[in-house]
Amino acid sequence: MHCIKGLSKDDIQNWWFAHLKLPVISVNNAHLDLLRNDYAGLLQTQLTIVVTAKNGNARAHATFTDINFNISYQGQDITVLVADPFEVPKNSSEDLGYVVQSSSIPLRLDQMEQVDNAWKKNEIEFCTYFLSKNEIEFCTYFLPFL
Repeated sequence: MHCIKGLSKDDIQNWWFAHLKLPVISVNNAHLDLLRNDYAGLLQTQLTIVVTAKNGNARAHATFTDINFNISYQGQDITVLVADPFEVPKNSSEDLGYVVQSSSIPLRLDQMEQVDNAWKKNEIEFCTYFLSKNEIEFCTYFLPFL
């Protein structure tokens, strides 16, 4: 898994819309509601995530099927977000809202240090990637809830 760094999601979406006119799915909004890390190395999180499906085609509706997003932290899976098949009208978008609460995630010592550093920088990284025949991955950054 490699994360796209240095490009914003808007940059990527704008390039896709300008060049391909294909439907695009991306994380539109995310909030870290809870981040708890104990001395035993167990991490608990709660995330609110809005995924947006956009159809930039002016001539046809887009049908989205088999939509699954994997959410992970430091390579450890937290959950998989699943959507039933849905349609997006031409030149339109559809939002899918999720609230994800993880069970306790056991962390190695190096991962515990990374969580501590993330708190100090006020930035923690969770990766989301689309699961399908062609895997597309991108990263989203969440600010800790203070």
